[in-house]
Amino acid sequence: MKTSGGIYSNEKIPDFHLAGARKKKISVYLTVFFYLLNLKKLFSIDLFTLICRHMRISKAVLPLLLLFLFFFSGYAQTPESILDSVNAGRKPEKLFTHFDKQFYQPGETIWFKAYITVDGRPGIFSTVVKAELISETGDIIASQLLPVTVGSAGGSLSLPRDLVYGTYIFRLYTQHMLNTGADNFYYKPIPVLPSADYFDKAVPVTHISLRFFTEGGDFLADELNILAFTATDQQSKPTNVTGMIKDSQGNDVVAFATEYNGMGKAEITAKKGEQYFAHYTVPSGASRAVQLPATSDEGTNLLIVDEVLKKRLIVNSRFAGNAQRKPAYIIGEMDQVIIFKIDISKSNGHFMGRVPVKDLPGGLLHVAVFNADNKVLAERTCFVNSRKDTVEAALTAVATSVAKRKENRFDFMLPDSLEGTFSISVTDMAQTHLPVTDDNIIAATLVTSNLATTANNLFYQTGQLTGEERNDAIDLLLLTNEYKWNWRALVKLATAKLSPVTENFIPLRGKAFADRNKKPLPGAELVFIIHTKDSAVNSFTATTDDAGYFEAPGLFYEDTALIYVKNNADRNRDKKVELDILSTPLTEIYNIRAQPATIAAQIPVFLKTNEQLKTKPVIPAQPAIDFDTAYKELEELVVTSKAKNPTQQLEKRYSKGLFSGSARSTIDFINNKPSYLGGNIFNYLKGRYSYMQVMGNMPNYFLVYRNMFSLGSGQPIAMTLYLDEMIVDASVLMGVPMNDIALVRIYGSGIMGVGGALAVYTKRGEDATTNSVYEYTNKFKIPGFSKTTLFYSPDYNPSAKTAIKNDNRKTLYWNPSLTYIPEDGKVPVSFFNTDQCKEYKIVVQGFTTNGKLVYMERIVR
Repeated sequence: MKTSGGIYSNEKIPDFHLAGARKKKISVYLTVFFYLLNLKKLFSIDLFTLICRHMRISKAVLPLLLLFLFFFSGYAQTPESILDSVNAGRKPEKLFTHFDKQFYQPGETIWFKAYITVDGRPGIFSTVVKAELISETGDIIASQLLPVTVGSAGGSLSLPRDLVYGTYIFRLYTQHMLNTGADNFYYKPIPVLPSADYFDKAVPVTHISLRFFTEGGDFLADELNILAFTATDQQSKPTNVTGMIKDSQGNDVVAFATEYNGMGKAEITAKKGEQYFAHYTVPSGASRAVQLPATSDEGTNLLIVDEVLKKRLIVNSRFAGNAQRKPAYIIGEMDQVIIFKIDISKSNGHFMGRVPVKDLPGGLLHVAVFNADNKVLAERTCFVNSRKDTVEAALTAVATSVAKRKENRFDFMLPDSLEGTFSISVTDMAQTHLPVTDDNIIAATLVTSNLATTANNLFYQTGQLTGEERNDAIDLLLLTNEYKWNWRALVKLATAKLSPVTENFIPLRGKAFADRNKKPLPGAELVFIIHTKDSAVNSFTATTDDAGYFEAPGLFYEDTALIYVKNNADRNRDKKVELDILSTPLTEIYNIRAQPATIAAQIPVFLKTNEQLKTKPVIPAQPAIDFDTAYKELEELVVTSKAKNPTQQLEKRYSKGLFSGSARSTIDFINNKPSYLGGNIFNYLKGRYSYMQVMGNMPNYFLVYRNMFSLGSGQPIAMTLYLDEMIVDASVLMGVPMNDIALVRIYGSGIMGVGGALAVYTKRGEDATTNSVYEYTNKFKIPGFSKTTLFYSPDYNPSAKTAIKNDNRKTLYWNPSLTYIPEDGKVPVSFFNTDQCKEYKIVVQGFTTNGKLVYMERIVR
């Protein structure tokens, strides 16, 4: 093929269409049949028989052996079958983390929000994520187990005050990612520095290293090749360089120069048998030369050229009589989905064609050239820029100021009635800015999440990736990192054995036995009462199967919970149960040791080499806020009131907090004991109040207050049920003996419940010797999620009377739970300035419920 005019030749080039709807998988039996048929063609009948005799197996058994080899030898499978296997299971998760700032000091708190996407949408597989901060030697400095909701999780990591300066690694992973190994976890370098000056300390460039890469495949003689290169200084920081590529005789061939962050490329048509060198000058004035890759007489290269809404594919191949080097087809894939397949077996080694990309989502398009035996001859990854994956959000200023302790107000909005979850950080530019562009959710989701972790260099500035048809910087990033299909990882993912149990927050599975005779309890309705460290109390029920096994709904709480359990049986002798807990605690599931070699590979070299910083004595960070500890003792205040009647006194003894407010009605079972207390509380309430109806039948009772119905569904809104101020369902309330009830309070629609609430209190203290709710119970503990430190944002409004002497916060505002609902129209954001901030940066990141990515930043001076 002639390429006059370079790779931008104007000759007629055929266009190829993308694959249409994916066809259903061929039956596995049909696949195996054709596979065995092809295998038999490779063997003569004599050899086939010889194998049988040698292994002392019958011909009937050999196909089963071959079937075994088919499923366990990834190299024998076609690219389509491997990718189909990946898609048939769980597709890979892409992780990104938004941090409140770029670097930290010892003693500070790292606030972050993790985002998980699967196939372009918020992840739905994982409900738990583990976050860790790890040292270069593999020591875990801090960690958190966090719940994932709507594909995201917010958390915090507290740094020790005596933490040594240096670079640490933030590691993030889910249970699904454990199937494919630690190489696929999310890693992020976290500098811990005295100040930004240590990061940006001017170091003169004394040495320049050059490294060259072929675009895709071999450096072919007598064919057009594109060579990309990186130029770095003695600290592995990108640096600028210019030079000339010369042949072995010293003749000039083509000039080269860096274009973006120490990266560049050059076109060259190499001569057969020639060796080439890149000549350049180092800062000292000395001349240096680097030998380019050796040219090949046989092989294949793949070039991809950006055109308007299209990608031009150019394949050059020389294979002489070697059929193994002959190209057979080209495959293009994105996120493990085949986008196109082009047969080039009759092209005689040269091919050129265009592929439209206007209808593709944004992200990495991987193109590979295969021979007839499904071996990769050349491959290349390029970026498809699409605005379909992003949405422009608005952050409208209502009131801004950089004056001391003045309030700033913004309105956050999304177009097109979208919903989503977002995080927002506001930082003092003078104290937190580093001289590099940090990654963002768009670049991470569409580009770097698919790259080898070594490509996540702090200096690779990918930008927002919106509004541009060409992305030369990303193209160079992909070329110089030689991103290729990781067949080993894909085969492992395709054959990974997934957990048979769907992950559901904090697991609780087990077997129930009667406490009196240790026999399994089939068909038992177990009542669980959960006490958490924040003094919250909740409950749920779970029914055992015929063998006594049970599985509870996913639990959701922080720290460790004390759980009481009993059998909701009519006979007291079977109420008390024992449990054999079979579910593995989260602390054991997410307990992966950090390998120092893996961690060290994530740290940029220029941050590793700062040994003087590591030996510098650590100065603990000053408190961001100094509170005024002075106080004024108030004079004694005496309040008199009328004496409460017995029912009011009972209400005061039993109801606390929000429950102590006014109720629509109160039923006193202590001072005004009804004459008949048979049945259950629902039988008692039937027909007693005109504004409250008892609906349903045992055990599915529910109450409706004032005929309240949902405007959306048209269904009645059930009242919230409480037992001793903990939310319960009707089956639990129904099992409370009427003789054990001390007080019942009925609340109208409000904070106790949208449809109203019914609060039942059981006798305690002087009213009863035991609390029937906890009678016949056994208790046990289960660790839950990590407790997250809340971000403190002071209120300097005069009415707040905030007692703060000095405010030197570096992060002015952090909110990981910025939720946008179209009905609200906008989300107000408000925060106050510090005592000295004169310039602050606002960063908003996140995604909508349908997977649209949002990234925006604003600098206010």
